[in-house]
Amino acid sequence: MYRYTFQIVISILLSIFPVLVIAGTAATDAEFAIRWNVATGGPKTADDVIKLLGLPEVEADNYEVSYFSVAVPAGVPKADSIIARQRIKGEKTQLMIKYRNKLPLHDKFTISRWECPLGQKAESKYEADITLLFNKKSKAFYSQPAYSLSCSLKAKEKISFPTKLNAKQLGYSRTMVRYESEDIKIEEWTSTQCKEKFIEVSKSAKNTDTDYQAFVEKVGVKLIDAGIKPEATSKSSKGAGSCTG
Repeated sequence: MYRYTFQIVISILLSIFPVLVIAGTAATDAEFAIRWNVATGGPKTADDVIKLLGLPEVEADNYEVSYFSVAVPAGVPKADSIIARQRIKGEKTQLMIKYRNKLPLHDKFTISRWECPLGQKAESKYEADITLLFNKKSKAFYSQPAYSLSCSLKAKEKISFPTKLNAKQLGYSRTMVRYESEDIKIEEWTSTQCKEKFIEVSKSAKNTDTDYQAFVEKVGVKLIDAGIKPEATSKSSKGAGSCTG
C-alpha cells in the first residue's frame, strides 16, 4: 500500500481564502471527483466501487446523456469552456448549461446577478469543480480545480434547448448509470458507438482543505490502491468527445 502525501495547488488555496482573490468571487461549495478508464486498471463496474468503498447497496438510476455546443447569449460570463448537457431518464429531462473557468468568475456573475439562458424557472449554482489526480512517482495526490456557474431546468417530459441557443449535439449520446450511496455518487459511462467505458466517483461538499482531504482518504486512497489511473479530462469533455478506443 502507498504511503501518501497531500498536495493542494494554489488555485484551491485561493478558493479557501477569499481575501486573496482579487479579480473573482471564491466558490464556497465544491464537487470533488475522480474518474478513470476501466481499461487502464482498477474497478470495472460501479458495483465493484460500491463494494470497495464499503458503501450500502442502492438502486441505480439510468440516463441517456448528450452534450451540445450552444451560441453564447449576451450578458453571460466569459469562460474557458461552455458546457450544455441534456440528461434523459424515461420521459423526464434535465437541461444544464455551465460556464467553467480555471480562475474564479468575476463577482458580477454571482448567482443573484446573472440571467440563466434557460429561463427564470432554472436553478443556478456556483461551485468549484475539483478533479483529484495522483502523481505515482511522488506518491502524492493533487487537485485540478475549475470554477463553474451553471443552471439547470427539469421537466417531466422531453424538452430541448431554447431555439436562440442554436444547440448542436457533440459526439454520441452515452448511457450513464448512477448510484447515490450515502454522500457518494458513482457513475458508470458507456456508449454503443464507443468501446471506452469510464467511471466517476464524486461528492458534493464545501470548498475547504478539510473536505478535500476527507475525500482523498475516503475515496482516493482506496481507488489508487485498487489500481486506477485517474484522468484529468473532465466528464463533460469525455462525454462530448468522439470515441477514443
